[in-house]
Amino acid sequence: MGCCGLLKRLLGLAAILVASLGAQGCRDTVNGVVFSAGDLAGYVDAQSGPSGEKAHGAATFGSPDFHLDPRWDLKVTCLSATGHTAILGFTGTYETFITLGETHPTAGLIRAIDGGGKSSELDSLEFASVTGPEDGAPIPGPTTCSSYPGGFTERHGPIVNHDGDLVVFDGPPKPVEGSVR
Repeated sequence: MGCCGLLKRLLGLAAILVASLGAQGCRDTVNGVVFSAGDLAGYVDAQSGPSGEKAHGAATFGSPDFHLDPRWDLKVTCLSATGHTAILGFTGTYETFITLGETHPTAGLIRAIDGGGKSSELDSLEFASVTGPEDGAPIPGPTTCSSYPGGFTERHGPIVNHDGDLVVFDGPPKPVEGSVR
């Protein structure tokens, strides 16, 4: 292969790499499930742009056997990742013991720490919230995730990963338009 052929091949591989990173890499993500040694579990699947824009996703907290214990079903409203720690805002519902069937609106912040690999007992999830009255109107979730626990006073956790894995990815910021590198 001549010099031009090699150059074309390298440029082609570079284009594939750039396209792949553009499709996946420039965003913040939090994904995983954490099971404590006791009877608690947390699940998060959320993403946003690298500066927290367009945050979306879901989170669930409670017992792995959701027929007995309280359960929180949450929708992500904001996301801020720094290194291996992320803060996520949420709105959603809190169900008391399912046999009682009471549902309350809730909102607050989650702190996710990716401290190690699967079942390392170094990953953790915790959240702080406010809960409304039974069958009350939805409570808007925060739109800025700058600090945990913020003004939310009901604290839950941390749930440490006796089993499971939590991954926090802090995507590189988008380049500022017009900047020269």
